[in-house]
Amino acid sequence: MSHKLIALLFLSSTPAMALPDAPDFTDGEIAQHRAKAGAIAQEAAACLEEHWADHNKFFDEHGFSKFYGNRQQIYSTPDARKLAILKIKHPDLYQLPDDVKAEMVQKKEADYVAQGKDKTLAAVGIKEYLEYLNGRNPGIAAKVKAVATELRDHEAGMKDISCVDLTRRCLGRAFERNGQQDLWKRIDSHVRANGVSGLEMQKSLINLGWTSLYWNPETISNGQWDAEDVVLTPLDPKRMNEKGEGWMPVWGGHRIRCNDVNRKNTYFGVPIANKHTLVNFGIRTPENFKAVPFFVGTAHSAYHVFPGTFGRVIEAHSKRTIASRSNIEFSAFNPYDQVGGGGPRWTDSERYRSGVIVVPPGSLVDQGTDGPIDCGQKVEGPVTVDPVKEGEGQPQSPVVQSPVVVNPPPTRTKPTQPEPRQPHVVTEQEKWERLWSRMSSRQKRDYQRMSPRRQQDFLRRNGINLSGEQPQRKKNIFDIFR
Repeated sequence: MSHKLIALLFLSSTPAMALPDAPDFTDGEIAQHRAKAGAIAQEAAACLEEHWADHNKFFDEHGFSKFYGNRQQIYSTPDARKLAILKIKHPDLYQLPDDVKAEMVQKKEADYVAQGKDKTLAAVGIKEYLEYLNGRNPGIAAKVKAVATELRDHEAGMKDISCVDLTRRCLGRAFERNGQQDLWKRIDSHVRANGVSGLEMQKSLINLGWTSLYWNPETISNGQWDAEDVVLTPLDPKRMNEKGEGWMPVWGGHRIRCNDVNRKNTYFGVPIANKHTLVNFGIRTPENFKAVPFFVGTAHSAYHVFPGTFGRVIEAHSKRTIASRSNIEFSAFNPYDQVGGGGPRWTDSERYRSGVIVVPPGSLVDQGTDGPIDCGQKVEGPVTVDPVKEGEGQPQSPVVQSPVVVNPPPTRTKPTQPEPRQPHVVTEQEKWERLWSRMSSRQKRDYQRMSPRRQQDFLRRNGINLSGEQPQRKKNIFDIFR
């Protein structure tokens, strides 16, 4: 088979440059990981499906989710979770008005702050509720005490969750069961040191040989999506500068990120190896992506993280109530087909429509080549946004061998496309700037110690040719970066 017809997409096992700040790995470690990548992907995928099955079984048996969001203050302590379970399992025994509960929380938060404690742990629980009842309705208090064992047993079976923590949990298990726990410890330590960032996880995996892909189902609509994001989540005045400008973390920044991918092959600091496989696929999951056994996705500059398997995504949500079955969702990777159950799933304030996905080395068979992307035009003025309810549509089954079935493409009126842009010619200077931005501090020091001849050899090995420059220019061009 000609190599022009088909190529395996993966980063070199001996990358010329490791990404700065993310963990470095030796050639031997990368090779060892590549040898185990298939088994790690299968184990991580199995972990995702176990969480999905666990969630549904528990919900069917108990009427609430086994997994509680670890960014929810109301679930921050076992006692608080017991109160939440009481409200679901025994609504007749829950007689705490919302305004009274809010006052109790405010008082507890003030006490925690005065004691130097984390006020996000100041949740009202069963203990405070019983104190409230004892002076008002001792009969109800007695009935609450009678179900204490039931509440304790239910709470003991629960587990915290978030979108990024589900990913960490399954990857950590997969690495450990394949004898690569030391590699994972270095990755996870870096991720936790950087605010449990999904992007930092992706950068670390890229350094270990994973392939990065930019995803966006319809790049020409970026400007419309950016305008909709502002309507869905208006700019908080606290985030404005003196010019009235600012940024909200949930915004996608779709045109900005798309243009960076187009011109620099980077997305919010993450280098992009492939910008065509998961671009402009509309509402049909790309066929070759369905063969990938495991992947790690991020949306909206990693505001949201979603792992997945064989063309499906599984999402864990850290801010939803345990009464919601959509605490964990399994759906086809099809962000535009929300009515048909595609994911990542949208809510009334969060509509995930572009980002980055990384896949294990050698796991994606690709048959295309990158070209310029039409990132669309900026949309000025207010726009109308249709409401999308949480959990709208029916998620796909997690059975990985079944083909993903989606609705036929809807008839969509698209804005007139602008005249084709001339492809940007990357200069040698731009190539150097990109290379320098990816070099670690140690690599930069090593470069600075090289002789001019060795520097030129190093540049040529990395595809940078300054042979047309004057000798003096060749020697000093890099001083501005030191």
